Amino acid sequence: MNSRLRTPYLTLFSALVVSAALSSTGCASNTNAGAGASSAGPARSTQAEDRAACLTQLHARSLRGPLLDAMSGDALSFQTASERTASLVQSASAIAPGVWPSVSALVQRIRRNTETLVSQKDTVLRTVGDLRAIRKESAELLQAAENLFTAEMVAQSPPARLTAASQMVMLTQRIPRSAGELLSAQGVDPEAVFLLRKDSDSFLILARGLRDGDAALRLPPVKTKSDRDHITRLITRFERSNALQLRVLSSLQGLVAAREAQAQVLVDADELDRVTQSSCASRGV
Repeated sequence: MNSRLRTPYLTLFSALVVSAALSSTGCASNTNAGAGASSAGPARSTQAEDRAACLTQLHARSLRGPLLDAMSGDALSFQTASERTASLVQSASAIAPGVWPSVSALVQRIRRNTETLVSQKDTVLRTVGDLRAIRKESAELLQAAENLFTAEMVAQSPPARLTAASQMVMLTQRIPRSAGELLSAQGVDPEAVFLLRKDSDSFLILARGLRDGDAALRLPPVKTKSDRDHITRLITRFERSNALQLRVLSSLQGLVAAREAQAQVLVDADELDRVTQSSCASRGV
């Protein structure tokens, strides 16, 4: 082929090579771009959200102490629990809703139940104080009942009177125990409520029978004025304790609400600790 015919062919061949090279480069670029897009994955939390999660964890852990102390009758712990819950809510608000979906629900439940607990502050403090007074009064009643039994023994009283005085000693020991068992971690103990009222009624029946006599119990009345005055003072003291018991029983509904709220906050705080712990540990925050 002569040079004049060879030149157009060479020009055309060169153009085809350049075109193919450009096309190949463009495809490679598009492929790489697609690969980059597919490997990007879902968005992760920001550094600020990581810090907020760990701060939320610290606040959750700090709730246990004041919650337990509040139900034990420490007035300042109610305010402490409220303040720490507010700090918990504030730190959790910096976490986007989609980052840790369970955090928001846990925090809001902790807030609601802490408010319920704080709303029962007066009931809890009064009831704890009443139970302490019942225990103190019961110790004095036990001593008085034992003195009465000893006096009956010395006077060689009839068997019925000795039995009644002995039962009163036993009741002064069982009544404070039942009062302390009214409310457990599982809620109100029906058996403790029943025993408390039954034993209190029995104590008053026996004491009045020893003083005034009771035909059904075969109890003759007391013989001397001094013995009568002693039993009257014992009855008066027990009636004060009985009034406290009745007030405790009337407060059970509020006390149960406070105890259930406390228990739920403790569960949710532990779960919040677990959720945020895994996040903080994995990010080294």
